Amino acid sequence: MRSLSASFPDRIRRGPLLAFGFLAFGLLIAYKLADYIVTNDFTSLAYAGMAVLGGIFVIAILNNWRNGLYFFFAWLLFEDFARKFLGNNMAIYFAKDFLLDVVYL
Repeated sequence: MRSLSASFPDRIRRGPLLAFGFLAFGLLIAYKLADYIVTNDFTSLAYAGMAVLGGIFVIAILNNWRNGLYFFFAWLLFEDFARKFLGNNMAIYFAKDFLLDVVYL
C-alpha cells in the first residue's frame, strides 16, 4: 500500500503556497477561537466545536455508513443536552435530520 505522501504530486506536497494557505487558515481559526474566549462567548465556541465535530462525523459516515448509524443513535440520546445548555436552538434540533441524510447518502 502506498503511503499518503506518495499519493500527492511533488509540486502540491511541497508547494510553499499550500503551506502558506494552511498557515493563514490556522491563524484565522486561532484568532476566531481567541475572540470567542476573550469576549466570554462560550455558546458560540460550543457551536464552533460542534461544527468541527459534525464535519468529522460526516467524513466518518461517508467512509462507513454503519458508523453513521451509531453516530445517529448517539445524537438521539444526547441531543437534549446540547439543546438544554445551548439555548434550544432549532439548528441543533434539525442536525439529526442532516446526519440521517448523510447516512442515507
